[in-house]
Amino acid sequence: MKTKLNLLIGVVMCSALLACETTSPSTANNSKTQTITNTDQSKNSTYFGTITIDKNQTPTDYQLSVIHYILKNTHENHIHKMRGETDNRVFVHKNGQQEAVFNSKGKPVTNYNRGSYNYYANAQYPIKHFNFDMLPWIMMGNSPTDPTTMRERLYYYSLDLSYGIQSYIFNLCTRQFLK
Repeated sequence: MKTKLNLLIGVVMCSALLACETTSPSTANNSKTQTITNTDQSKNSTYFGTITIDKNQTPTDYQLSVIHYILKNTHENHIHKMRGETDNRVFVHKNGQQEAVFNSKGKPVTNYNRGSYNYYANAQYPIKHFNFDMLPWIMMGNSPTDPTTMRERLYYYSLDLSYGIQSYIFNLCTRQFLK
């Protein structure tokens, strides 16, 4: 079951990438595919190899609705509890753009687990939130001095993402059962 869930997490993340614009206007080209190599610059190692994205393949409306549902129900909890800081509490402003993280003593967390500004609120724009807020964090961290690796950030985000996937599966099964 764990392997299937990990595979589903990978599919959702790749699908979310397909649903988003994957190049900036300044680097966009007219080729039919884009190759992305994900590396951690500090260690100069490739974590998940090379992904080739077919720019002509557009997710169906159903696939987009699944991605939207899963991302909307992915709450950023584990990503603020990395490296053993499991007692951190996460608060998100009602506008969805401001986050605050406090430790077990009620003090603001100011390290790599701190809250950040979101360009897009997850509740209203989950795909844009993933593309403009989460993906840059996964790739680069919270700041230039963030000591966490891309592998760590991806791991903790996948823990949060698994709740969105489980919510979708539960919702789907519940609807099927109630028919």
